[in-house]
Amino acid sequence: MKRIYITTLLTCIVVLAGFLMCFRILDLNRGRDRLTVGFIYDNDESTPYTYNFSLAKDALEKKYGEQIEIYTCSNVLDDEMEEPLRELAKKGCDIIFFNGYSEMVMQLAPEYPDIQFCQTSYMDMTDMAVPSNYHTFKGEAYQGRYVSGIAAGMKIKQMIDEGTITEDQALVGFVAAFPTSEVISGYTAFILGVHSVAPSAHMRVIYTETWSSYALEKSAAQQLIDEGLQPEYVRGCSRSITCHIENMLGALCSRSCISSDVRTADRECRYRQDTW
Repeated sequence: MKRIYITTLLTCIVVLAGFLMCFRILDLNRGRDRLTVGFIYDNDESTPYTYNFSLAKDALEKKYGEQIEIYTCSNVLDDEMEEPLRELAKKGCDIIFFNGYSEMVMQLAPEYPDIQFCQTSYMDMTDMAVPSNYHTFKGEAYQGRYVSGIAAGMKIKQMIDEGTITEDQALVGFVAAFPTSEVISGYTAFILGVHSVAPSAHMRVIYTETWSSYALEKSAAQQLIDEGLQPEYVRGCSRSITCHIENMLGALCSRSCISSDVRTADRECRYRQDTW
């Protein structure tokens, strides 16, 4: 639990730093006494991912006080982004932050050249023409993945030292979301962390093709267990997944707090697998 709180705090600090950096670099106030800021969340404050953004928003209000006016839209799906985006534009927002992955943000940005659009990440920007008022920002999450990998490696080494498994059986499972640069860099850092303690370990990655789903994450973790792997890491925010794995294996399971959406729970799991 302490580790989760530390991760949440660090994420909040990184998000806030990103917001403040955007304010400073873009020089949005241009000598004015008041700035209007919009936030569009893909979930609400009940999810750790969006809660971190909410903490950053509160910090902005505390820092700038009456110099800033903030509008917030929550639970906005990627394909429903247009209406709330245009509503915030009509309210006179100078800058709008998004914590989702909707491609619509970049597509609509040229229509509002006086508004700066800042999105936490983007699925794939290869060979794309990026509008001058569109920006992305992201915390260096791979650093936390590396630390989680060290913790997993310590558990694996303990199991090897106690004779529970042999070095050849040191197989780690990683339940991932999508094969994006963000995710790939994350599990690359994770296995590097594992190898720093247990160099003989290998890792199997399974993609669920969704950012968070209890059913799919559980199914993927169970598949890894059935294959004899130690599913040490689940990239999602279904806290019960962690409990499910730990109850079955009695082993350490790390979890990344990403937004939870029960609406994806009944989707068919399209597994993609990689082995390290």
